[in-house]
Amino acid sequence: MKTNLAIIFVTMIALAGFGVSNAQTPPKNTSQGTISADTRFVAEPITLETPTATLYGTLQRPRSPARVPVVLIISGSGPTDRDGNSPLLPGANNSLKLLAEALAAHGIASVRYDKRGIGETGKAMQLAAEKSKSVLREEDLSFETYIDDAVQWGKQLRSDRRFS
Repeated sequence: MKTNLAIIFVTMIALAGFGVSNAQTPPKNTSQGTISADTRFVAEPITLETPTATLYGTLQRPRSPARVPVVLIISGSGPTDRDGNSPLLPGANNSLKLLAEALAAHGIASVRYDKRGIGETGKAMQLAAEKSKSVLREEDLSFETYIDDAVQWGKQLRSDRRFS
């Protein structure tokens, strides 16, 4: 597993240099998800059900009926959301979103997701905690929890027949 993650990480770094000519053009919304101004790819919601939480993410994929490779993009440390933005830094940089768009424009699908406690996943976890009258505590999360989440995303993507 460590080798696979290392390969993916190196691949992401190598592909990060791809340019997206329409990256600043606002996307269009459709019933199939968000279609970029570059109609070769589409972004759509995706979830992962775990025993303790639902994780929310975005699947960015080429608009192709053929099977394509897929990359799992994991946001960095701290409160970084699936798009690469952090409330600790001013403004949105959308670095992970731009990476996903570049990958899709080159025929590679990707999933990026909000980690536990962050973004849409964090909001859902907070609502669930309030409903069950429990308290969400950051210290209850461990590095192993995040590893387990990444492994589960990998298994879900591996079983999806759209991906090679």
